[in-house]
Parts: sequence; structure tokens; C-alpha cells
Amino acid sequence: SGLGQDVKNILENSDEVILVVNPTLSSVMDALKSAHLATSHNNIVAGFLLNMSHKGKLELSEQEVSDILGYPILGNIRNCKKVRKSAHRRVPLVAAFPKSKPARQYMKVAEYLCLEKKNG
Repeated sequence: SGLGQDVKNILENSDEVILVVNPTLSSVMDALKSAHLATSHNNIVAGFLLNMSHKGKLELSEQEVSDILGYPILGNIRNCKKVRKSAHRRVPLVAAFPKSKPARQYMKVAEYLCLEKKNG
């Protein structure tokens, strides 16, 4: 997250956003600022994608992040070697490791967005 001119330009030219959030308080606070900026540009905030989580004691839970942001969780992409491997290979995760947990989470989010678009 960041609130530079690039983000403002994107929000001015989009209708809907997904917040990508790490399970840390600083990341969630940045996402909250981005959500406020998005709504001020009349964007719909579909929800958030929790990224790089590992169920550690020193991170916020899915519920804590959802409570702070006020938006639903769309998926949880856990910290996984396969994500780094696919990035190193320059191959999308869902193509390189389609049965991995992170790939299944990305597909879940994609299916949700497709159903929402179809029904909305």
C-alpha cells in the first residue's frame, strides 16, 4: 500500500478494489487509508486478500484484520516457498503449482469476483 500519485491515478480510473494486506498492524493501517481513499473516489472495496501470513503469534488474525478494516476476507495467501519459486521462474503460481494452497486461494478469489460480476 502507498498513497502516492500512482495509487490515486489507479483509483480515479477503476470501479472496484481489493486490498492486499500483510497481517501486521502497519500494513492494515495503510490498507485502511487506501480504503478511505478508494471510497472517496467512489470505488467499491470488494474485500481484502491477506498476504504472507504464517499463523504466527506476532501477526494479526484474519478476524482482527477484518474487524479493523470492516471488509470481508476474500482469501489468505500463506507464506509459501512455491510462491517464491513461481515468481523466480516467472510463471504464474496457478500454472506452476495449481494444487498448492496459495494457488487454490487465488482461484477462490477469482471465482468470487467472477460470480459477483455475473450476479451484479
